Amino acid sequence: MRNDKNQKRLKDLEKRRQNGIRLLKKGYTCYGVAKELGVSKQSVMRWRERYEKEGLEGVKWKGISGRASKLTLEQKRIKKNHLERSNK
Repeated sequence: MRNDKNQKRLKDLEKRRQNGIRLLKKGYTCYGVAKELGVSKQSVMRWRERYEKEGLEGVKWKGISGRASKLTLEQKRIKKNHLERSNK
C-alpha cells in the first residue's frame, strides 16, 4: 500500500514536470514556471535541459531508483512476516 502512494506521488511529480515543459513551450520563463508550479528555478532549468536532450522521455518517471536490495525474496518474505507479527 505504501508503495502505491509513493508511485502515485512520483507520477504526480512527473505530471508537474510535463506541465512545466508545456509552460516553457508557451513562452514562460524558468522563473515564471517555477513561480506557477511552486518549485525552484533550478528545478525548471534541469527539466528544460533534460527535455532538450531527451524529449519528453527526459522528464518522465523512470521507475524506482536506488541501490538494488541485497536481500533475497525469501529474506524479504521473512522480514515482512516478522514486521507484521510485531505490529499486532
